[in-house]
Formats: sequence, C-alpha cells, structure tokens
Amino acid sequence: MKTVHPHSKFFIIGNADEQNTIEHLINKDDVVIRFNNPNPSCSPKANWVFIANGTIQIRHLKIEQKFFNPNTQIFFRYSLNDIFVTIP
Repeated sequence: MKTVHPHSKFFIIGNADEQNTIEHLINKDDVVIRFNNPNPSCSPKANWVFIANGTIQIRHLKIEQKFFNPNTQIFFRYSLNDIFVTIP
C-alpha cells in the first residue's frame, strides 16, 4: 500500500467527465483516490480505489488495469462475502 507522508496530498477523483489534466499537480508522494469505474477522460492512476457500488453492481463492474498503479489498494464498501452471496 502507498505510504502516506506528512507532506503528502490526497487527490480524490470521481467519475465525472473531466477533460482538464491535473497530473502536473501530483507529486510522487501524493495519493490518488478513485471511485468505482474510473472515467477514462481523467488520466492519473489510482493508488487507492474505493468500490462504493451496491453488491449487484459490483458483480458486473469491470475496471481497466490501466487506471491502477502496480500496488493499488482496493477498498470495498461491502465484505467479499456480501458481494459473492446471492441476495434473495
């Protein structure tokens, strides 16, 4: 997992269709957080990904690897048991 330093900044990137780049603002010690299925119009790679969709949406979610750094940490809103178990 990415190490957070006292001088690290956090960049939280949602799913909006963003055409402007912010990569020039991001340093190597900063943390980029993305949500759900990242929008391809915004290019910074995620250090952390938060999957906040409901369990049914998560089962069908496809995220392209190109949006992740090699050591990306993924956080789920639900436990894996909740995701894999069929809800009546």
